[in-house]
Order: sequence, then structure tokens, then C-alpha cells
Amino acid sequence: MNSTNRVVNRLFLIVVGAALATAGLTAVGAAILPQWAHVWRSSAPTIRDMVAQAWRVGTAFAGIPHVPWALLLVPVAALVVIVLLLVLIFAQGRGGTPRVVDSSELPSAATGRLAVSTAVASEAIRRSLAEERDVAAVRVSTYRVSRAPALKVTVTPRRGAAPLRVLERTEGAVADWDELLGLRVPVFIHLSGGVRAALAKPVRTT
Repeated sequence: MNSTNRVVNRLFLIVVGAALATAGLTAVGAAILPQWAHVWRSSAPTIRDMVAQAWRVGTAFAGIPHVPWALLLVPVAALVVIVLLLVLIFAQGRGGTPRVVDSSELPSAATGRLAVSTAVASEAIRRSLAEERDVAAVRVSTYRVSRAPALKVTVTPRRGAAPLRVLERTEGAVADWDELLGLRVPVFIHLSGGVRAALAKPVRTT
């Protein structure tokens, strides 16, 4: 329920996972397979010579007669990695919006503007579930999905509560909200556990 680019996330995880898996398999293979270890030992001098030759290749920079290209590439590569990580960090979790409805975004919007805050939806759904003994906590938030607002209703059931009953009661509260609002907004219902569910008193039937 956010606008984080999932393709970028998965691509990043695939690349990092593949690199770590390759390094791990290489280390294990060199340790347990004699042929593999022999290949690495025989190719090590060649690789060392190539690295040394690349390090010796340089250019004049800022009046300094010789600066290795490798020494220039290290800070550039580090800067690129830092920028990519910052972009990935700031992209996480985006997509939240404070409004459930904004008439300026509706195709048939009349003159003027009507905006309904997420707090209104949260209060209405909370009040509808206030007397439900199976519910320990309710949290309502709004996200933009495919450029349209959608509600996320997170409900924490009490210990021993029947999830199906809590789900049905939450769906009823959402239906009441749709009737109050006068239009249907996409809703994602999430039944969660966690500390509140663990500390809440169990449901007692008398």
C-alpha cells in the first residue's frame, strides 16, 4: 500500500543476492573442491598482475604528475552507491495522503472543492468498532494506489478472538463508512498481531 517502485526493490535484492551467492559458492567450492582450488591458485598471479598494471595506469590531475585511475574511480563509485542508497531509502513508504476524497480529482467535480480528511474516516470506523469486544485497536490510513486514494484499515484483534468474526465486523464498519460518504473507496483490511494483541485481555464469553 505505497508507491515504492517494487521493480527497483526486487532488482536490487536480486543483484545483491546473486553477488553474495556467487561469492559464497566460490568460497565453498575453493575450500572443498581440489580442482576449483587449483584453478584459483593458478589464476591468482595473473589477476594480481592485471590489478597491479591497472593501478600503475594513471594520468596527471590537478598538477599532480601521476594519479592512478583506480584511485579516482574509488570515490566516484562510492558516491554513486551512496546516491543510489539514498534514493532507495527516501523512496520507501511513499504514497500516503491525508485525504480520502478530493472533489478536484473527480471527473464530475462541480464548482468549488470538497475534501474529506483521513481523520474523518478513521473516526467513523473507530466509532463503529468501539463496542466490538474482539477488537483491541484500529488504525486507518490512506494511500494513493494507481493515482486514486485507497483506505488501509489495520485491526488488532484481542487474544482468543475469531479472525473471521473480526473481519466480518470490520467489513460492516467499512460498509457503514461507504454509506456515510456516499461513494465507494477501495479498502484494504489488515488483521495484525503484535504487542497490543499480546497485552490485550483475552475475550471472555459469559
